[in-house]
Amino acid sequence: KGLRTSMNRVLKSGYTASLHQVSELDAPALTELELISALWRDGHEERGFSMGYDRLSDDLLPDALVVVARDAEGVARGFLHFMPVFGSPQVSLAFMRRDREAPNGLSEFLVLRSCELLAELGIDELSLNFAPFAGLRRNPRHAGERTIVRALLALDRFFHLGGLEGFNDKFDPVWHRRHLLFGSPGTLPRALVAAMICEGFI
Repeated sequence: KGLRTSMNRVLKSGYTASLHQVSELDAPALTELELISALWRDGHEERGFSMGYDRLSDDLLPDALVVVARDAEGVARGFLHFMPVFGSPQVSLAFMRRDREAPNGLSEFLVLRSCELLAELGIDELSLNFAPFAGLRRNPRHAGERTIVRALLALDRFFHLGGLEGFNDKFDPVWHRRHLLFGSPGTLPRALVAAMICEGFI
């Protein structure tokens, strides 16, 4: 019901969505999307490692895809950027950006329209946001994991991990585990700090 409400609100505002291969966008179109991205970051550096990518347009990935939402006047107000999963009909979300003045529900609108547009292109599966520790938070198996969950909840106001999980949950996704490999228990703190540096948190 929440998704239908978001979708209808955005549609009634006159929004449309279109799918493009990034390599086919001209310079003005790329500039328009880069502006949305810069305003969304609000002065912060681009970040991302486990999920994201560091640029919208890259000669190494000409077949990256973008779904653009435009308002009733034809102005781009948000977009989703997808990276190809080579060897299979899948894509992985890299950027989710929108104009902060756009109607509530634009991100949900973009995800739903992306599902439709990508399916028409022959894409069978798309991967949304990586939500660290989602499985652990949902089902801690013993006292040690419950302690970790309490620590994660205390840190959530800094890292917003619960927000990513909650957003993904709206779409009734299939959850896949991801694993962090490290040499020994003593190296785990260093590995976690390195991951947070790569993600841009510290």
